[in-house]
Amino acid sequence: MTGYCGVFQYPDVGRQPETEIGYRLARPHWGRGYATEAARALRDYGFGTLSLARLIALIDPRNAASIRVAEKIGLRYEKDVMPEGYTHPDRVDAITRPAE
Repeated sequence: MTGYCGVFQYPDVGRQPETEIGYRLARPHWGRGYATEAARALRDYGFGTLSLARLIALIDPRNAASIRVAEKIGLRYEKDVMPEGYTHPDRVDAITRPAE
C-alpha cells in the first residue's frame, strides 16, 4: 500500500468545527512528491467540488516533511491544539478559499 488521503470533518478543533486535509504515506514512498500531489488535489476538491470556505491540516510539530507539504499548497500555521487523548499538541495549519 502506498498510503491514503482524504478530507475529514471534525466537530471540535480548538472549539470550532473544521474540515481537515489528511495524508499519510508508507515510508518507502516518502520524498517522491506524492503527499504534495494528494494534498493539492484534496485542497482543490475541498474548495471546488465541496465549496468549503476553509481547510486545515493537523500536524505533529515534529513532522517537518508534513509541515512542508502543507506550506507548499498554501496552508499557514495558525495555532496549536491539544486533541483529546494526545500527549502533545498538534499544529493547526489553515487556508481559506481564494476570492473569486
